Amino acid sequence: TLPPEACVALAKAVLALLCDKTSVVEGLDLPDDVAVTVVGDTHGQFDDVLTILDAAGLPSEKHFIIFNGDVVDRGPKQIQL
Repeated sequence: TLPPEACVALAKAVLALLCDKTSVVEGLDLPDDVAVTVVGDTHGQFDDVLTILDAAGLPSEKHFIIFNGDVVDRGPKQIQL
């Protein structure tokens, strides 16, 4: 078990490393009129993907959707994706 001060130091070091990296969205060269929705792990939860698309809208030339993470690795409806 790590002492609390070691946990805090580790968390600060990780945060500094992550903040130093360019995110996938920051690295994109997009026109100003294009919207981007970034979706994290959905793990094959097809109903969740439908809810996200309903809230964010469908992808188009003016709306990109980036699925960042596990999309179809588990879940009862993973084949439907």
